[in-house]
Amino acid sequence: MAQADDTSGGRYVVRHVAVFDVPATVSAPWTDCRHVIAVTRTRLHHNHWVERRSLYISDLTLPAHPWLTHIQARWGIENRLHWICDATFREDDPPRKGGHAPANWALIHCWIISVARRLGYRTVPLGMQALANQLHRVFRILMHGFSSA
Repeated sequence: MAQADDTSGGRYVVRHVAVFDVPATVSAPWTDCRHVIAVTRTRLHHNHWVERRSLYISDLTLPAHPWLTHIQARWGIENRLHWICDATFREDDPPRKGGHAPANWALIHCWIISVARRLGYRTVPLGMQALANQLHRVFRILMHGFSSA
């Protein structure tokens, strides 16, 4: 078992990680899975403790402590990309369903996020607002990259 205390971002979070061997009774599709990693996050939110448990599976054989870093890095990806796609573009409830539309729109959304970040906008919506009436600039970036932005 490993533990880490985190006070970044103005909050207090305690993470506990435990690694367990997968039981031999695991079904055929999971034969390569060797370990279950249990992460318990406890944070102080508005003077109340909130606990969240997540389970991960892996074929890697690592002790608990390295998983603290690996899993937190994964959460960083979630916060920097997936949450933005969900909150800004409502990707959890897409209006375009079926066929290749969801994948195509996800690609466009990621490109918009990259453009907004590369041009230094504080948030993606601010970047979208600033570029909304500048199609010539958007097309220039699309065709020639950022050297002509």
